[in-house]
Amino acid sequence: MKKVKAKIEQIRKKIVTFGKEVKKDPKMVMRKMGTGLNNYRKNNVLFLTYVFVCVVNSTLLRFLTMHTVENYLSIKPIIADLSIVLLVGAFGYLVKPKKRIYYYMPATIVFTAICLINSVYYTFYTSFASISMLSLTQFIAPVGDAVVENVIQIKDLTYLWAPVVLGIVNFRLKKSGYYLKDEGKEKRKRKAFKTLVFAAITFCLFCMSLSALDIGRFMKQWNREYIVMKFGIYTYQVNDCIKSVEPKISSMFGYDNAMKKFHEYFQDAKDTPVTNQYTNLFKGKNIIAIHAESMQTFAMGLKFNGQEVTPTLNRLASEGMFFSN
Repeated sequence: MKKVKAKIEQIRKKIVTFGKEVKKDPKMVMRKMGTGLNNYRKNNVLFLTYVFVCVVNSTLLRFLTMHTVENYLSIKPIIADLSIVLLVGAFGYLVKPKKRIYYYMPATIVFTAICLINSVYYTFYTSFASISMLSLTQFIAPVGDAVVENVIQIKDLTYLWAPVVLGIVNFRLKKSGYYLKDEGKEKRKRKAFKTLVFAAITFCLFCMSLSALDIGRFMKQWNREYIVMKFGIYTYQVNDCIKSVEPKISSMFGYDNAMKKFHEYFQDAKDTPVTNQYTNLFKGKNIIAIHAESMQTFAMGLKFNGQEVTPTLNRLASEGMFFSN
């Protein structure tokens, strides 16, 4: 913890020094920044490629699915998705340069799969997929051919360009001897830490732009299309994972407390019978209870060309007890 505080203090001092240099000689600072950015680009090609393809894919998803929405190129969801991609990508710096592809390629495939699955789901349900749907994947195998023929469209395969581009870039870097120069362990840690800090700053800037309505809808996971439009697909998916696991965690750790309340309620509850006009109404009779799921009652009592639409249900309702609500 002390090391983290020390590094944060170093960053703060650098920011203060940078502000003083800007006031003193802004042109010189701009030249330094240009040189620094150029050097960063040259020394972090694989990481930047990973960030670029993943963020472009998330933006592409909003464009191809919610093309009727005017602000699919809004900066807010792009910043949100960028912060998630940076957060995941930061840990790749802890791996040696020549082996980083084994971290960034699976990460890119996961982000690509998120976009592809949500693209397919949105086509048919005008909404975005939930992690809770994974329990239903066991039923896909028997109808696999129908899924491929009727569900997956050409636009859904567009996202596959991301891992392909990352693979090509890695191949060229490897061929050019880019990975021959190994970085020290300490330098890799510094890069990972700086990237995490930048991801945190990016996410904080995004959070500052949110309204109370945005936060409320996000926490309740209400209106998935709105959440993806405001928060991006990756932020939505992370939140969805948390919301899907939350009830299971609550039931796991809250079982004893819930059982205690359950027993206390029935111990304290008094059984006081109430006598009214329905008491013993069905005594000595057979009872048939019909619970019709998602059935509206407008058809009962309705006649078409002088004939009842539901004669049997009408008779049962008139002979027994009928609850319309």
